[in-house]
Amino acid sequence: MRIFHSKKIYAQAPFLLLLFMFFFTRIASANPEAYSVFKQGLKLEKSNRVFQAKDAFKIAIILDPGNRGYKEHFAWFLHYHNFSQKAVRVFEQLLDMPGDKGFIYRGLGWNNMITGRLEESISAYRKVFTLPPEGSRLRIIVDAIKEKQAEENRAKIDKLLKTLEKDPENIGVKKELFETYTNVEELKNAIPLGEDIKKQDPNDMVFSLKFARALAWNNEKSRSEAEYRRIFEYSPESAFIGFELGHLLNDDGRLGEAQQILQKSLELYPDAVKTRKELAEVLAKMKFEPDAINTAAGIDGTDHETLDQKLAMARVLHFIGRLKEAKKIYRQVLEDYPYNHDALWGLTETSVYSAEFADAKEAMTRWENGLPDGRLAVQKNLYGSHTAPTAGIRSEYYENSSEFNRYNAGTDLKLFVTPKRALASDTTHPGSGRKDMKMCQGIPSLRKRTA
Repeated sequence: MRIFHSKKIYAQAPFLLLLFMFFFTRIASANPEAYSVFKQGLKLEKSNRVFQAKDAFKIAIILDPGNRGYKEHFAWFLHYHNFSQKAVRVFEQLLDMPGDKGFIYRGLGWNNMITGRLEESISAYRKVFTLPPEGSRLRIIVDAIKEKQAEENRAKIDKLLKTLEKDPENIGVKKELFETYTNVEELKNAIPLGEDIKKQDPNDMVFSLKFARALAWNNEKSRSEAEYRRIFEYSPESAFIGFELGHLLNDDGRLGEAQQILQKSLELYPDAVKTRKELAEVLAKMKFEPDAINTAAGIDGTDHETLDQKLAMARVLHFIGRLKEAKKIYRQVLEDYPYNHDALWGLTETSVYSAEFADAKEAMTRWENGLPDGRLAVQKNLYGSHTAPTAGIRSEYYENSSEFNRYNAGTDLKLFVTPKRALASDTTHPGSGRKDMKMCQGIPSLRKRTA
């Protein structure tokens, strides 16, 4: 998933991580062993050892399964670090526990949306927003959700600015304002504020991670890289920082460097699904076909990470040119996650390059009717370039989604025509609206996490 460019969701950030420490302290005495493990998780989280913190929080919950505080922190922790599929599962568990459910529905709605389950997302958001009635087009409802979230964020920004007028050095308010600016994509305000916060609190590595991500979203890749490397020097055992840095390098086309840092990350934490997925993609782009396939095949998605597991193999097959096999897996993903961006992107591209233009058109229509992002326009251009009357170039294989090396190519004049066929509607697409599907787990980590 191209997480640096998936920023078009405007949302209400529910709270900062660690905000409920007092609440946890107050309820933790029921199980001292669980509380000890949970505190260890908080310590790991503070040093950006995200994979290890995730394990600690899971153990604490196993030891004390009725502790709402542990589960609530864990759900938002997963949310902020893009373990969306797993986050959905934990938010669903929280709905069965006593206590306020408003923010829980927001988290559930956002993480269902980002994985591509729009109907389930809308169902959750209806618990907190007044939305267009049932039967309205999904795109209209999603736009209404985004508008409601934007209104809330604007009101929150105004309130925080007024607070800072009275207390201009309040670091906590500054950090909350920074997050809210990034939520509404006001990076021109967020970046200078982040620089000020770093001067005031240079050793907050959790904030430094947020700042590195914001720089990446603002396409300041060199500054983002420098920030990631500074965090890595500060926390050299953070496999998660290695993963995010590797993703940044992959996104920038620096495949050899990405491979090196991702392999180092896996030495620190060998079982990280996200890191293996990223490394498999890098290896596929580098044409190390057996290694790429073996890396993707070795991913264990049993802990609610089947979405990443399937997308890893689909993208490897896609990038090494085995398009029909990749397309089959993208379709499998869409059965359970009908509006998943990565699967729709992959299905569109593999269909175009397989000259199956009706399938590409159907995927783009679904994408546009749900939650389109910037990549849709790119794929529309790709589709148009292959379906217009032109001197076409036949191609079966290519290296990656941006730089194609064509083989078995011949030039001929042809007019590609998409056959008329009924496109699947929002309500009849396989898997849409299903409430009984097994929830498995989620995606990486530089996308903004808001709800």
